[in-house]
Amino acid sequence: MQPVIRSLLETDLYKFTMWQAMLHRHPQTQAEYVFICRNARDYPLTHLIGELNEQLDHLCSLRFQPDELAYLRGLRFIKTDFVDFLRIFQFQRDFIEVRDNAGTLEIVARGPQVHVMAFEIHVLAIVNELYFRRFEQAPALAEGRR
Repeated sequence: MQPVIRSLLETDLYKFTMWQAMLHRHPQTQAEYVFICRNARDYPLTHLIGELNEQLDHLCSLRFQPDELAYLRGLRFIKTDFVDFLRIFQFQRDFIEVRDNAGTLEIVARGPQVHVMAFEIHVLAIVNELYFRRFEQAPALAEGRR
């Protein structure tokens, strides 16, 4: 398997600032995030379920690395206690489920919001990458550049 996500820093800065705010203001909040693709696709997304599960297993094995934490610690608006939280943070596989809901791919992340909210960007990246790996690269790139 070729991992889509190699670092937990592969997200946007806005997600980190919102994650920090959630940890500071509402650490007890429970949440549910549901991915549903509402557009018809040339390749059914439900065919990705096996690979999606492998990619999510990999994502849940990742931890923030010392150099990544040092980078975050150097950002003036990121608080020390949040970086300390990230040092011990690891995605929990039992907080996210992939299923075929009547032919539609559905991904549900459910649990403490400070543990499930960060799945969002990674799930979008994984689904997008796995979907486009199904197509020949040259024609897809040509179409994208057109």
